[in-house]
Amino acid sequence: MKIKRIIAAVMAVAIVGVNYGTAGYQYGSGSSAFAADITATEKEDTVEVDGMIFKAVEGGYALDDVSSEITDLVIPDEVNGCPVVAVKSVDKIKKTITSVKFGKNVKTIEPYVFKGCTTLKSAEFNDGLEVIGSEAFRHSGLSSPIVIPASVKAIEDGAFIDCPDLRRMMMYSTDCELGDHFADTNLYGYKDSTAAAYGEQNAPKFLNIFPSDEMCSTWDFFDIEDKSIPLDIYVQDGVHYYPRSEGGYKVFYTDEDVTELVIPDEVNGYPVVEVTDKFSAGEGLFKRLTSLKLGKNIRILGTYAFENCTKLTEVELNDALEIIGPFSFRNCPISTPVVLPESVKEIGDYSFNDTDGVIDLTVLSKDCTFVGANVIKTGITGYKGSTAEAYAEKNGLAFTEIQSVSEKLGDTNCDGNVELADAILILQSLASPDIYGEQGSYKKHLTAQGKKNGDVDKSIVGLTANDALYIQQYLLRVRPSLEPET
Repeated sequence: MKIKRIIAAVMAVAIVGVNYGTAGYQYGSGSSAFAADITATEKEDTVEVDGMIFKAVEGGYALDDVSSEITDLVIPDEVNGCPVVAVKSVDKIKKTITSVKFGKNVKTIEPYVFKGCTTLKSAEFNDGLEVIGSEAFRHSGLSSPIVIPASVKAIEDGAFIDCPDLRRMMMYSTDCELGDHFADTNLYGYKDSTAAAYGEQNAPKFLNIFPSDEMCSTWDFFDIEDKSIPLDIYVQDGVHYYPRSEGGYKVFYTDEDVTELVIPDEVNGYPVVEVTDKFSAGEGLFKRLTSLKLGKNIRILGTYAFENCTKLTEVELNDALEIIGPFSFRNCPISTPVVLPESVKEIGDYSFNDTDGVIDLTVLSKDCTFVGANVIKTGITGYKGSTAEAYAEKNGLAFTEIQSVSEKLGDTNCDGNVELADAILILQSLASPDIYGEQGSYKKHLTAQGKKNGDVDKSIVGLTANDALYIQQYLLRVRPSLEPET
């Protein structure tokens, strides 16, 4: 027995540094608390447990094969008194597996192990995992979310690519080495991590997507600590909403036959802030869309957003819109009046060009930027001294001056006077917003400026019956002024 122990010790020294499986992989790095006095020569070379076959490797065992009867694969922490430290890179893992949970001692998942496992929908990785080999899960059926623990030191080339149902990967490792094209899904990680650097270098900058089967070809990096960012793509009424790295959702594409598109204020508890580039191209909206209404939180219309929507005649913008991207409404036969709100900061080139139905464009912003010389071919209405007037003059367009609008406190109907009619308009807009509100059908409905003028009760934001009461008290000289009390 003493001689056997000596031989075993010599053999143990001889195998130090020998790799098992794929070159470059060391199993069981660090010390193991399992069977410390058991050497490689004393372990059984092959162990079968519950339909799983394990091969002896340095530091313990590696999963080598799985019975076709197993669908939910749970890799044990140990077998035969030794830790299970790896999943081997052999073409034996059955393609019938639907889920896999890795035991706490697995440090290495070798290349190609689950490649092509289209039935594999979920993978639960262990704290302590260090290496995920190249193409380990390529072409698998993995779906969101995938959580990469902080212990992971390397994810190799193509480990998670071409997984059409994988929408999100949570990266808690801050400094792991990431291989080329290791994933093509949304990455949620820390700001100063290697995942953030990878996203900056590799994420697509211009989204040109033609729907669902190619969704995973576009992705972005998101700050995992920013609670304003949604955790996943959201679908409502056939419209797909995509997370924005700046917070909220962007309208991404639709797989429904939409003719009248009403973009909601928010979905899934997050504001809808943007319409993505080339939105209309995704499902051929240019063939069907007839009307568009923007939700109150939309700030950005992307490049080519609604270009070539050849049936789009009605457009209702909102009071928060800031950026109108180039070509956004090019070749749209818009026939309703187009009024760009005061909030607009930038109007892109060709954004309203070749829109035969648009006779005139009203720009309420006094200092917005016009990008390019072809925003519109027809006339512009705006304020005297505004950038709209300068643009019209520079490009030989007809310019119509907007008469100054009263900004007097209490002048709800903006006629220059404070009178009982102003209090009445407030009450009418509250009682019948569809008729007298900002989007009301009545000719003399409430305007954005009138709403500001009428908000004289500064203890409550927005118009209330108190504002009408204050104006009446002022007219009766019960209240000496409509200025806020100091």
